Amino acid sequence: MYWRNRAKEYDVWLRQRLITLTAPWFDYRSGLHALRTTIACVIAFCITRFFDIPHSSWALVTIIVVMGPASYFRTTLSKANQRLAGTIIGALAGLSLHLIPAENTATHGTLLIGLLALASYFFWSRYSYAAILAAVTLAIVSDVAIGDLSALEWRVFNVILGTSIIWACSRFVFPERALNHFQMMVSEFLQLTADYYLLHLPERHSDSSNLNLSMDVLSQNLAQQRAIATHVKTESNGQADKISEILTLEHRIIGLVESLLTEKWPQSMPTMSDHSQQLFEAMNLLSLELEGGRVSRYPHFNFLQHYQNLDLQYLNQCTYVWLNHQLSQQISRLSVALGQIYDNAD
Repeated sequence: MYWRNRAKEYDVWLRQRLITLTAPWFDYRSGLHALRTTIACVIAFCITRFFDIPHSSWALVTIIVVMGPASYFRTTLSKANQRLAGTIIGALAGLSLHLIPAENTATHGTLLIGLLALASYFFWSRYSYAAILAAVTLAIVSDVAIGDLSALEWRVFNVILGTSIIWACSRFVFPERALNHFQMMVSEFLQLTADYYLLHLPERHSDSSNLNLSMDVLSQNLAQQRAIATHVKTESNGQADKISEILTLEHRIIGLVESLLTEKWPQSMPTMSDHSQQLFEAMNLLSLELEGGRVSRYPHFNFLQHYQNLDLQYLNQCTYVWLNHQLSQQISRLSVALGQIYDNAD
């Protein structure tokens, strides 16, 4: 556990350094993915050339097809395993057809169509890639003469070789984990939220009245988190509900901050500078802690105590206090949910 936590901390530190050092036009994640894929191809090329393995192109094809569109660690391994399983199952099913005498063409064709139909049944399942590879391999093998099966054997071997290289490179060569990417995006979300929240305070609002306080940046950040949510839930070790809770809380936070920024509050608003400053600092600290992988639980600040100083005839004053109180509660709940996933203190 100790070395696993240290590896995660180093991975986060390395990615932060890459973001800082790389040029604005360079996507460091794409660069690491290209480097990881290239290293896998070099390893496969050297092994197949050194041992003079026939039909070695299948190892490279396996690496490129599997690692190309799938960058996240768990997704890559799942796709590699499905390619291997589909190839082996399709090969075995195709070989079983060769047990039928060659003159029984009708029987051979009927079984082939039946097996292809069975494979196609799983095309829309979670194992769709394995089903497609099984159908393709089955179609190829069924049309190969029994004496020409050496090519099939080497193809299966090269797929196994490529899958093994994919597994090693995905795990040890700058592994791309959706959970770490999600962690960085939530940290950025909290930092942006804190900056926007600070602008609504009376002493800041006059200086920013001419700024376009668009919430598009926060909304785009949340949309990017949702885009990888499926991958994050796969890596969350049974805490998929917590990932959903985090996304829901962030959606509520956007609405609350937007209400505080866009509403024109009167000058005679209650003074809550101490609590507001504490909430701003809590969001900043939570963002910084999340970057380091250690998250503390932040208590919500009781803005409702300011109701005693309000003139309840003015509904907008009550609304202003309630919005701040709700935002504090959502931040507190967010810190709890994040701590259950990212707290590596143990």
